[in-house]
Amino acid sequence: MDDMTNYEREYSRVVVDGIPLSQLDDAVARALGWIDYPDDSIEHGRYWHIMPDKAPFGRRLEKSYWHPSTSWRQAGLLIEKDRIHIEHKDGCVGAYYHRYHPFGYCNGKTVLEAVCRIFVLERMRKTVTHPIEIVI
Repeated sequence: MDDMTNYEREYSRVVVDGIPLSQLDDAVARALGWIDYPDDSIEHGRYWHIMPDKAPFGRRLEKSYWHPSTSWRQAGLLIEKDRIHIEHKDGCVGAYYHRYHPFGYCNGKTVLEAVCRIFVLERMRKTVTHPIEIVI
């Protein structure tokens, strides 16, 4: 079990559950470690750099093609790779890593939204030391 307190777990969940759907795709990209350059005079933040250590060169993806919160083709890779579980209960959709996961699950209006939220929560949890630093 990790050393996060119950407060930190719940605070982190609230932050991730509070991400507007319009920003969820960007949050997933950042959770994957991708970077962008919004202030660049050429790119204007239109691309995700998939290999940050080679940016601004190397592989990149135009942001208009990245929509895991609505694309089974993209979110399916997250589900399969991270072995995310999906559950329908009382008219809600939930996603979780396994029954004994310290964060439990994340809800969403759709399966893909719930999957994206739990993915961001898990990835950000591993890189953040204090929940107040979670910035998306």
